[in-house]
Amino acid sequence: IETGKLLLGPHSELSEYLQVVINDDREMLELLEEFLALNYVKDQAAICEENIEPSKIDHVLDFYWDLAAKNIRLVKKTSDLMSSLRMNLFKRVRKVVVVLCNYVFLLKSAVPSDDDPAFNDYRKIRSGLLGEIDTALCSLAQMSGAERSEYAGQAVLQATLEELKERLEGSYQENSSRFFYIDFLRNSHVLLDEEFFPVLDEIPELPELSVRRRILRHCQEPEKEWKDRLKEIFSGEDDYGSAERILEYLNAKKIPMESEEEQLFSVDRAIVFSRNDMENKRQEFIEDLELAQSYGQIDNTVENVKEMMIQVMENWYAWAVETKNYGFFARILEAFREKIHRDAEARAAELNRSLSIYVKGNPQWKKEEQVAAAVEQIRKRIEEQNYAAAEDLLNRLLTNDLVFDWDPYQTDYLQEFLDEYDINYRRTANPGTTLKALVYTSKINKDTKGADKLLDSWPRGARVGEAKLRALLEALGFVSDTIRMEAPLQGKIESYLITLRRPQNGRKSNYKHPIAAFGSEAEEKGFRVVCLFGKTDASRLIDTFKEIGNAKNTIVLLDYALTLADRRTLARKTKTDLTGKIFAVIDRVVLIYLAKHYTETAVNRMLVAVIMPFASCQPYIEKSADVMPPEMFIGRKNELEKIESATGVNIVYGGRQLGKTALLRMAKKDIDMDENGDRAVIVNAWRKDYRDTARAISAALYDEGILKTENITEDWDELARDIKNRLRDQEDPIPYLLLMIDEADEFIESCELIGYQPFDALKDIQSVGNGRFKFVVAGLRNIVRFKRAAALGNNSVLTHLDSLTVKPFRSMEARELLEEPLYYLGFRFPKDNETEILISTIFGTTNYFPGLIQLYCAKLIEAMKRDYAGYFESETPPYYVRKEHIKKILAEQSLQQDIREKFFVTLKVGDDDYYYIIALLAAYYYHENKSQSGCNAEELSALADTFSIRKLTSLDTEKITALMEEMQELGVLQHTGDGRYRFTRHSFCQMMGTVQQIEDELLVYMED
Repeated sequence: IETGKLLLGPHSELSEYLQVVINDDREMLELLEEFLALNYVKDQAAICEENIEPSKIDHVLDFYWDLAAKNIRLVKKTSDLMSSLRMNLFKRVRKVVVVLCNYVFLLKSAVPSDDDPAFNDYRKIRSGLLGEIDTALCSLAQMSGAERSEYAGQAVLQATLEELKERLEGSYQENSSRFFYIDFLRNSHVLLDEEFFPVLDEIPELPELSVRRRILRHCQEPEKEWKDRLKEIFSGEDDYGSAERILEYLNAKKIPMESEEEQLFSVDRAIVFSRNDMENKRQEFIEDLELAQSYGQIDNTVENVKEMMIQVMENWYAWAVETKNYGFFARILEAFREKIHRDAEARAAELNRSLSIYVKGNPQWKKEEQVAAAVEQIRKRIEEQNYAAAEDLLNRLLTNDLVFDWDPYQTDYLQEFLDEYDINYRRTANPGTTLKALVYTSKINKDTKGADKLLDSWPRGARVGEAKLRALLEALGFVSDTIRMEAPLQGKIESYLITLRRPQNGRKSNYKHPIAAFGSEAEEKGFRVVCLFGKTDASRLIDTFKEIGNAKNTIVLLDYALTLADRRTLARKTKTDLTGKIFAVIDRVVLIYLAKHYTETAVNRMLVAVIMPFASCQPYIEKSADVMPPEMFIGRKNELEKIESATGVNIVYGGRQLGKTALLRMAKKDIDMDENGDRAVIVNAWRKDYRDTARAISAALYDEGILKTENITEDWDELARDIKNRLRDQEDPIPYLLLMIDEADEFIESCELIGYQPFDALKDIQSVGNGRFKFVVAGLRNIVRFKRAAALGNNSVLTHLDSLTVKPFRSMEARELLEEPLYYLGFRFPKDNETEILISTIFGTTNYFPGLIQLYCAKLIEAMKRDYAGYFESETPPYYVRKEHIKKILAEQSLQQDIREKFFVTLKVGDDDYYYIIALLAAYYYHENKSQSGCNAEELSALADTFSIRKLTSLDTEKITALMEEMQELGVLQHTGDGRYRFTRHSFCQMMGTVQQIEDELLVYMED
């Protein structure tokens, strides 16, 4: 589009020279000649249509494509001007150049006819020409019984000769052949433009829609009567440009139509829906492309196929808007879909081979029920062309990570609440009814007492007061710390600020649900409780919430019974009309449900599960730099225990986006100032050597109140002595101190210069006593493996330290992170095979990276704010997640860009680009060899040598293997046996770029 503007837009050179022709500005003739000779006409040739040089037009197109890329500030030009886009733009440019050339030719050729030798020669032969034409026409008329192809040739010759005769005689009527091609419109295969000429633009990517094939199909299909053809168009075929041509033809030929038909065949009325529907088809096609790519159906390794399809589609979309031929545009989209499925079949063969290798290597697979079910599922997914889901399940099969029928919820509180809604609403709708009288039980126990307390504490149209509110909150499962009455909102609405009491430690087990706003966040920031009384509805509630303002997350106590319709309207409006904070409503219907099913240990969880689906909330953390509340720390239980335990690991490593920092933060929250008086501190060693790190640790220990005397030092023996002396303090003891050093790669690298002495000093601190001190060093690289030779040479303690690899989630952890927070917001994943495939697709897209799963889920929730994500208000919540919702999320360019960026952040951080180079070489090796078993360190080293990449060739194969092993632990590579590795997912190979882009990137690392 930008290229077209630069070439043919209002201020382009071609446009300005066209204006010269329109104005017949002959003073510009010389400049026009120079312009055409330089840019469009063969060298040293006369300016005329016959001498237009196609290669020069191509050169101009490339120049303006590059210029357009710079103008719109593309980060990187991912492709050249491609295929049908080039052809269409080529034709448009050539059309203008033809006009300019003809103008020049006519002006240069204009001489008086009496002095024109060519005209005198013409007059001499005119009579003879006419006679020969008549003779030829007679011969053609006498020919009969010819083959169909010969008959067609005769017809073309006859029509051409008759036109030549009329032109020579001077009887030719300019519009006599205007409708020559009109019969093409008797079916849908060939379209005509406004001048009634066939539209001959090609789509090289879709040979089945070539002009030649469409003409053949036109010939093979019966021709329809004009009225039948119009009915076909107006009944859903939607080529209204063709309809306009037909109606113009019928009008010109005075072919009458009945008044009913004239009303039926109104293009202006008919196109309103079709034009909007075409925009929907366009958006759906983009979503389908994203889904197809997520399914692994599109191979971008040769060229950017998806981008090419979108560009071609956009070009034809603009054409369809202009010509009103919406039906042909829809046929293009369908042809692209069919092409995707055809081209994707090659991927099926690769996956089937990989599955066959597994089956042959595990002859007992049929006897293991889960394995047999997985193999059957993989085959089915391959058949359905969801290759990403098939690959995901195959990877889980290879890593023994099969989980089926995952469902951690014994009771679906929301569904139970909705099932009982009618009954509970009728019982509570009468404001004069005492709530306590509605819940009767003959049993008296702890839970029934809690239910009574809940009902007794409910506000009844009067001032609540702090004491009563504290009792109500306690009955709802909140452990309040402070309750402070605030000035009435809007001068009349009773309002309180609540803070919750912090547990003695920050462990996740202290929180009953994943909504931090009414959990850990409320320990410091608090939340607001407001009391509303009397009749209301969803719209009035939303207006009230806007008046109250969004300074605080708010629980609304509403002494009224909302209808289910109003509650569902509220669910939509809180998501589409409100921003920022949560407004969660507890009305009489919610209260009676909680009282009927009261369980002291579960009531807070029940409350959140039934009020949050009708509110707006974003529990997921989109940015890894943001602090994660303990409620959202999901999975990693074993890793967390090993970090926290005094006898656990000392080295933690793993790629970015995998949650190392979140693990350390959670360990600090669990340990620091817990009920034992233990302490924990995190020191960020980003870009610090061993001296700067010692200074940072000594400063942090003093700032956190652990060391009582400030002694900022870069001497590790002195630092260790200070820590040991503090741990020996009997008057103010610290039972256990956990020191965690994050982002420690540069620190570790610098330690090699002094024989890893800081590690010896840290290890020595542990001699103070059993379980008194532990240090944890976290970084990207497995130093125990990568620096083993250096550590052994120095007899360092390093080789004796236990290490932990933070890997992508296993399927159980990933599902917990995906489904648990969404469950409390009312989202449900149906328990069927299609859903399992969708979940596999999500995890395949995010590679089980916690940060990407959080991002994906955040986008799913964010979609609710735009158009309620396509859900119907009358049916929701619950919000069932289906393919159409997944498509919308996948089609978001921001998500795809984030996934790509986070993938490359995992491979390359600053100058540490070993992973990236190996990934480039592995992708290049795959394209060159198409090997299913991947490559080994020796082959990569040889390939690196071919490209003169000294950074890798300087490493021995043992270190390259160590790096590839780390990439396997990151989930980027997969071990195939015998020291060989390949990409875990085909999409990773595609993300490395096309073959040309991979070569270009490798050349960047080439050294002389």
